[in-house]
Amino acid sequence: MSDIFIIVILINFFMHLFYFYGINTIVTNYFPKTYLKYEFRSSFLITSILFIVFYYIFYTYMLDGTLLGDFINYFFLLSLFYVYASIIKPYLIILLNKKDRSKKYEDFLKKHNYYYPVFITDPPGKNAYALGFLPKGKVIMITKEMINSMSDRDIEAILLHEVGHHQKKHLPYFFSIVLFVNIIMILILVFVNQHIKKEIGIIDMVFMIWGVPYALIMYYLEYIRKPKELEADAFSAKILGAEVMINALNNFNMATEGRLEKHSNSHPVLSKRIKSLEKLL
Repeated sequence: MSDIFIIVILINFFMHLFYFYGINTIVTNYFPKTYLKYEFRSSFLITSILFIVFYYIFYTYMLDGTLLGDFINYFFLLSLFYVYASIIKPYLIILLNKKDRSKKYEDFLKKHNYYYPVFITDPPGKNAYALGFLPKGKVIMITKEMINSMSDRDIEAILLHEVGHHQKKHLPYFFSIVLFVNIIMILILVFVNQHIKKEIGIIDMVFMIWGVPYALIMYYLEYIRKPKELEADAFSAKILGAEVMINALNNFNMATEGRLEKHSNSHPVLSKRIKSLEKLL
């Protein structure tokens, strides 16, 4: 069983490399590397612990080799990262990071009748993002560096942009698409494992059959995020005014040394976001 633990930890490690550095560098090109390094460590540690617990239970109850066992095995192996990031992590933040919760920024949202927990995080870099989509598990994260480099008015506009992601249900939309793709790939893996290549090892299975197609699919799936970013911009602009949101984006771009002007599959470039907002003036 120790060999299995080593294998799944290695797979988990490579999945994290693929997501945090592969997708970000090749596809998204949006999050700063210092931020990714911080998130990589915490996510990898927690998911590795979950992997070890799961596989101890999995092999204790002798599910290995059965049709149901193969499906559960691959689903856990290939989907745990996304389940953790989208479902488990927000609840852990709410339970364990109470000292980082910001009443000041929550009050910014309350005056517009939106009630979401806002947490200030330590990772280096300037960023804000919405996280979670289940009841009592929706949060908004913002880094200290971003708070220190932008005005309260700009922060309010950015926070409302993140509220827009929650209100427009963008996060469950993204999650359901990724989950659907995962299930299709898992069914292929189960079929191959049961009927074609029973003797192939799990690492070969994952990286030969799942890795390449999944990477290509994820590359193109990132494009679906772009219109949702424009929707979130418009959501904030309709509350505070388009000029306020445009000003916040410009200041965010300057604070991040032109990050919003760089090509990204997941975020429209700054000029397109401003052009979209100008229609609301």
